[in-house]
Amino acid sequence: MNTNTGKKVKVSRMVRMHSADMEDINEAGAGDIFALFGVDCASGETFCDTDVKLTMTEMHVPDPVMSLTVKPKRVEDLDGFLKALARFVREDPTFTVNHNQESEEIIISGMGELHLFVYCERIKREYDVDIVIGNPTVNYRESIGQKAEFTYLHKKQSGGAGQYAKVIGYVEPINEDITDPDANMSNVFKTALVGQNIPNEYVPAIEKAFHEFCKKGPKTGYPVVGMRYVLRDGNTHVVDSSSMAF
Repeated sequence: MNTNTGKKVKVSRMVRMHSADMEDINEAGAGDIFALFGVDCASGETFCDTDVKLTMTEMHVPDPVMSLTVKPKRVEDLDGFLKALARFVREDPTFTVNHNQESEEIIISGMGELHLFVYCERIKREYDVDIVIGNPTVNYRESIGQKAEFTYLHKKQSGGAGQYAKVIGYVEPINEDITDPDANMSNVFKTALVGQNIPNEYVPAIEKAFHEFCKKGPKTGYPVVGMRYVLRDGNTHVVDSSSMAF
């Protein structure tokens, strides 16, 4: 039984390895090193008699020291490519695979350049998949350096119902020291409205637009972080103002 998963396994064949040669055996004792055939498992899992149910302690897996991006040259090879990565992860606890949602890259990590290139070569040799290898993209962030006031009027007429929205306020850094690596990595929307120049029903639309903007900054297209948006005042039109306009 695989004591890590609880699944029972039928042992069909046991062999003792001598380099590239195999010797069939019928039993093995304490300290023997041998191999099983047709067993679905991952590195580090323990197999025991169903009455014993012991599990060996997990081995220490060091943190990866190097990463590369990999992708198949041909889209039709994607299934084989992913199958290879899944197999290697099960075999080798020091080999990891991650998908960077922001850059849409598949990143493999391991114990060094040779370690990773061996797996890249195995993908090509064992799965007949040509791959493209590169360095991971740095996920940059944008922020603002100082407080900035704004007064903005959105006014649009197109023959039918128009759009009208005016907002007044300021943006400022949450943490004044933008070089601080521990600076706030989120954004804050704050309302400081006095009176009803902007009805409360339009405020959620303004907040939503602010957070949508922060997903892609104006300088490099990377997300904007560490910014506080303060809405102080504005104006509406009795006919043309709407949540869409704001």
